[in-house]
Amino acid sequence: MLAAIWAEVLGLERVGVDDGFFELGGDSILSIQVVARAQQAGLKITAKQIFEHQTVAQLALVAETAAHLDAEQGAVAGEAPLTPIQRRFFAAEPEEPHHFTMPLLFALREALEPRALDAALAALATHHDVLRLRFSRDRAGEWRQHHAEPGDGVTVPASTVDLSGLAEPHRRAALEGAAAGLQTSLDLAAGPVLRAVVFRFGDGDAGRLLLVAHHLVVDGVSWRLLIEDLHHAYERSRSGAPLRLPPKTTSFRGWSERLAAHATGEALGAEAGHWIETARAVAAGCPWRIGSPSAAPAGEPFRTELSPETTRSLLTEVHAAYGTRVPDLLLTALARAVAAESGAAVVAVDLEGHGREELFEDADVSRTVGWFTTVYPVVLDLAGREAPGEALKAVKERLRAVPAGGIGYGLLRYAARHPELAGAAEPQIAFNYLGQLDQALPEGSPLLPAAESVGATRSPRQRPEHLLSIDAQVADGRFVARWSFVSDVLSRDRVQALGGRFTEELEALIAHCLDPDAGGFTASDFALTEMGEDELAEAFGEIEFEEF
Repeated sequence: MLAAIWAEVLGLERVGVDDGFFELGGDSILSIQVVARAQQAGLKITAKQIFEHQTVAQLALVAETAAHLDAEQGAVAGEAPLTPIQRRFFAAEPEEPHHFTMPLLFALREALEPRALDAALAALATHHDVLRLRFSRDRAGEWRQHHAEPGDGVTVPASTVDLSGLAEPHRRAALEGAAAGLQTSLDLAAGPVLRAVVFRFGDGDAGRLLLVAHHLVVDGVSWRLLIEDLHHAYERSRSGAPLRLPPKTTSFRGWSERLAAHATGEALGAEAGHWIETARAVAAGCPWRIGSPSAAPAGEPFRTELSPETTRSLLTEVHAAYGTRVPDLLLTALARAVAAESGAAVVAVDLEGHGREELFEDADVSRTVGWFTTVYPVVLDLAGREAPGEALKAVKERLRAVPAGGIGYGLLRYAARHPELAGAAEPQIAFNYLGQLDQALPEGSPLLPAAESVGATRSPRQRPEHLLSIDAQVADGRFVARWSFVSDVLSRDRVQALGGRFTEELEALIAHCLDPDAGGFTASDFALTEMGEDELAEAFGEIEFEEF
């Protein structure tokens, strides 16, 4: 059962019982999908177990029969505490908070049946409670969120735009203009927070489907869940079958309530030292300084990418050398590129994580839609680590030292309002690895990724949080990084040079890891040891290995 689940999630024909999850191309986001599908199949495993037991054979030894999940299956009503990432968004005082979206644009393999699509969208709005969230300020000026009642006319508006009478260049421009307008059409107070538009093309082209959701209610993992449920609901509706979606896991409200209680607990207090030390090191790890805080012209983003062959190596072949994961290589390449460009051996980066950490035994959010994202600082110190292997091991250990996937930083800063973190300096570089979007669409889906632009996903009046933001993903078999920057501090030429250097460093790291002579252990490979890197190297130097 586990092998079949792995093969389905990873998009492989078969998986051997001794194949490693990360060596097959797995990542933290895909591990959540494995957990969710195992639950549906009657098996209880955790994402942490996948990281600790990385083959099917090892994981099968710790898998248990899934107990009945005591999660609310009816409609969730009432207020829910804001999560740390939602608090972070509102703390920035956005000028147009309604304009902060996560859109998805799909090319259609075939024309969609309108009634089946409407029924599927209605099923999503009924099943996923966050699509009924509404946001408003209270009398004290604090933002709050509550669930609208299901009977209050809550739907997912779907509309159709007929572009079949336009020639291709004009059709593309019309689509991109309409999509850009849709980005500004969401209403936080009254709804909707999710909209859908079908663009009809004609000329043998089935057209496009655009889905736009406010970021306050979705993240990358949530979109994977919504697309999977949309696919199944659409197919069942089209065939006349009853619309049934998988059972709900812990509600977003239940999760946010647990986080609010966790923010004042002893376990989180024990993490404070790590985050205070990190915050103090951030200022020394910023190679660029902000100019005028009021001016924020954004440069035109650009992309860098790897070939399909190199992408395949990045996802699968390289990790046996040092026991790494994809973000380890990406952040090592970024730190080396920034160090080479700026001369700074210490680089501070704000990392985004999926935020669905296994903090509570009675909570499972593997199939819960909402904005769970964590944002937390890491300081990458490459001083004295010029060799690629040494740099990679240093970054790997820094990332493994982050407690609980970084979720504590946002809780301490925005929920508990820790005095030493509330006004702490933050990195001016942001990095987000979204994983493999090629695996996001279910097999047989009528949807394909589309190439057209959908316009700005946030208000141009809102100053970017970071001087430089890199959003990376694997799409259509290629690793792609999107570089966004503030042009009054960083020139386009400078950022393009940095992007080129990043690609060179990443390709060099991949080549190094594929070298048969490369490799080595780090302290995090041995869960029970408290030795540091130097002590571990000395210990292995004293061991004599015999070849049998």
